[in-house]
Amino acid sequence: MPGDADSSSGSNDKPSASHETTDKERPDAALRSSSAVGDVDWEQAWQAGRTRWDAGKSSPKLLELEATGEITRLLDSVGTDSRSRGHMPGGARRLLVPGAGSGYDVLTLASVGRHVTGLDLAPSALDRFAKLKAETATDGSAEFLCRDFFELSEDPGQRASYDLVWDYTFFCALAPRLRDAWAAAQAALLRPNGILLTLMYPLIEGDDVDREQGPPFPLSRAIYHQHLVETARFSLEHFETVAESHPSREGREGFGVWRRKALP
Repeated sequence: MPGDADSSSGSNDKPSASHETTDKERPDAALRSSSAVGDVDWEQAWQAGRTRWDAGKSSPKLLELEATGEITRLLDSVGTDSRSRGHMPGGARRLLVPGAGSGYDVLTLASVGRHVTGLDLAPSALDRFAKLKAETATDGSAEFLCRDFFELSEDPGQRASYDLVWDYTFFCALAPRLRDAWAAAQAALLRPNGILLTLMYPLIEGDDVDREQGPPFPLSRAIYHQHLVETARFSLEHFETVAESHPSREGREGFGVWRRKALP
């Protein structure tokens, strides 16, 4: 399942600079053609080599957030609660990347004092991550779970366990009927006061958009607000349009910082 930019299979999918990029060569082409309802067999897509959603590296926005120390600042703002991270060595901050694909973002986020969990349904994604991890030096710790996101949110050992969730090309891969469940699962997995970071793609505003055609399903700021603020327990702390994106995604990304409200 997608999740890196962001996601899976490696840099071989990137078009060369010697010719014009076609629709088939863009990272999202496989997603657009895979399913009309969003119920994609992601393992089958991996096995068939239909992983062109994979950009071969983390998104420019995530790299910027790491380079400027913004991720660390946001984690510090969450506060500490040893009860929710007692089983992590040294009380490391826990981060989650659902729909992690190859796991580029998992490894990008795995710095000192952090334990990052990548999550994906496809066993082939797990295999790809294991190879990538063996080739990549990180200062923090990282793991990869081949599990369903919604089932994970119902696991007592996982609920209220994460300080920060990074969501990119995951929300857009889900059928619209699952959006309330997505928001509820995010709220269940995050600690009160925890942070949800959404790199929103494809962010397409307007009323004349077919929002049932996907994946990736076209999104809007109103859709995020509806499901995170009105349905779940989040407040929006920051939004910005994204200046630099992967090829084919320019002008269609936004970035949002959402905080999980504390229980009364």
